[in-house]
Amino acid sequence: MDSSDFPAGVVNVLTGESDCLLATLTNHQEVAALWAPGIAATKAKYIEWASSANLKHTWVDKLPHHTMEQVTDCRELFELYSTVTKAIWMPCGEIFAN
Repeated sequence: MDSSDFPAGVVNVLTGESDCLLATLTNHQEVAALWAPGIAATKAKYIEWASSANLKHTWVDKLPHHTMEQVTDCRELFELYSTVTKAIWMPCGEIFAN
């Protein structure tokens, strides 16, 4: 990761017991989003419920993907959840005024 183009802190890899990590990450105020692909339905429900208190963006995989074809069929869904579009207002003064 040191030689990649990602700034420090963009990609974080956490290891540990999933129940402990899920409880900590969903309740943490400074974690902005949480993806949990391939998680059990009860844990997915907990993630959505617990993260609603701090308006965290979550994505839990509700459809199991068993083959690579099913994963690649959901490419647009992955792109939708993995990108953020932001509009930037740049005032130009009186350039366009008549």
